[in-house]
Amino acid sequence: MVQERQELRSHGDVIADARWKPAPLTVLVGREEFFKRQVVEHLLAKVLGAERPPGCFAEVVPARAADVRGAIIELSTPSFLAPCQVVWLRNPAKQVAETQDELLEVLARGLSCGFLVIDLERLDGRTKFAKAVIAAKAAVECRRLWDTPPPWKAGAAPHDTELHQWVIKHAAGLGLTLSPPLAGELVACTGNAPGIIDQELRKLRDRLDGKGRLSAEQIRALVPDTRRDSVFALVDHALNGQAREALAALGRLLKFGHVMEDKPIFDGASIAQVALGAFVKRLRVLRRAERLRGEGRLSAEALAAAGIATRFQAPAVIAQLKRTHGAGLDAAFAALLAADRALKGKRGNSDPGLVLERLVLRVASPRAAT
Repeated sequence: MVQERQELRSHGDVIADARWKPAPLTVLVGREEFFKRQVVEHLLAKVLGAERPPGCFAEVVPARAADVRGAIIELSTPSFLAPCQVVWLRNPAKQVAETQDELLEVLARGLSCGFLVIDLERLDGRTKFAKAVIAAKAAVECRRLWDTPPPWKAGAAPHDTELHQWVIKHAAGLGLTLSPPLAGELVACTGNAPGIIDQELRKLRDRLDGKGRLSAEQIRALVPDTRRDSVFALVDHALNGQAREALAALGRLLKFGHVMEDKPIFDGASIAQVALGAFVKRLRVLRRAERLRGEGRLSAEALAAAGIATRFQAPAVIAQLKRTHGAGLDAAFAALLAADRALKGKRGNSDPGLVLERLVLRVASPRAAT
């Protein structure tokens, strides 16, 4: 599925644009809920002002195409209580495809009594609908921000990322001053969660009594560690030899759960199985890359051409392979097999946390690299 991301306006640009004029149909593209709500609040302020009469805003999860058509009819029918209305349709991807012609007409002719907002995880740039909303500058990108430096920024500071820059800018809007390292301190507690970051910044502002400059000590003392790690971060830390970070990520996984297809998993055994699957996938990638290494063809271009990793992923794969190859890679596979047997074998009552801890330490141990 093609997403014309480079032609979408970012949520930050829209919110910062005092002259932004919403189209009759606005499409929010991406998976970051906090950014979507920011854009919707900005739109409501633009079209409704501070006074919002009852019934002026509705958030709807459409079950069928008729629900989309019903929203269009409602926004085309005068209401005595709410002369202007805003309807937000949540992730109606199937219904959008079925009502494409009606939505194109809305975009072209407008709505006499309100504004329609559609929320999609992705936008297929090949469709007439996508091309029309992009051309009308009615598509707003609300994607998750990168929380690590890109691979092409060799030697970049850990806080040289999109997320940290957003944190600094958002804090400034709340009257707080944050340096990049302090933004890093905050993100280290919250993780890549803009909604939680916003909450913690507002709490810090209230506790500072108008003093806008924060310190690392204040952040550590007042912001709880609520990060929800992924099994992929666990795998990366382990294969990068970062045992301490890997164990910390494991602890957070077992405490806060792992999100899979937008659903949190809290059961330790289930998390362990997902983690083993992630380790298997990454070790197989390293094994395939190792064959290219043996042929003297290890490069980002070669990995991409062989379908082993994308150009974006290739630098990380190469770095991990330099550390774990040959006998070290064999040892990692052996550790993985032992962990799998401990969880599934006749003694399948092994504690998942302890099994994963042993696996992480064996993979991250310097002795695993040869």
